[in-house]
Amino acid sequence: MAFTREELNIQKAIEACRADGCGAEMLFLGTVRNLNDGRRVEAVNYDGHLALGESVLREICCEVRTKWGEDLNLFIEHRLGRLKVGEVSLIIHVTAPHRDSVYSSSRYMIEQIKLRLPVWKEEVYTEGDTAWLKGQPLS
Repeated sequence: MAFTREELNIQKAIEACRADGCGAEMLFLGTVRNLNDGRRVEAVNYDGHLALGESVLREICCEVRTKWGEDLNLFIEHRLGRLKVGEVSLIIHVTAPHRDSVYSSSRYMIEQIKLRLPVWKEEVYTEGDTAWLKGQPLS
C-alpha cells in the first residue's frame, strides 16, 4: 500500500499476493486514457499527499479485511508524477480462496480510492493547455 514515482511493476503486485490457498485473484490496472470529456489527452500529472495517502490506503485495506475476511491478500500501489497515455497509474491486486470476495473487495477498493485518496490529477492536452480535474464529491 504505497505511492510511488517509479513505474508500476505488475509482476511485483502478483507475487505479493500469491498464496497456495487462494483460488481466485483479481488484478485491476488503472491507465491514462487518451480522451476525457471530448478532449485529447497527452499525459496526466498526478500529485498526492504521501503520508495521508498511505494512511488512507491502509484504512481501506483494513476495512476490506474486516468486511470480507482476513484470508484476502491485498496489494495497492498508486503512481505519482507525469504519466503518458497508456501508462499504469494504479494497481490493485486481490487474492482469496473464492471469487465472490475477490470481486466485491476489489470493486470496493477502487471506489474508495476514487472517493478518499488525496490524489490530484492535472490533464495535459494535445493542444498544450492543462486542467486540474474535479474530485469525487463526498456523500
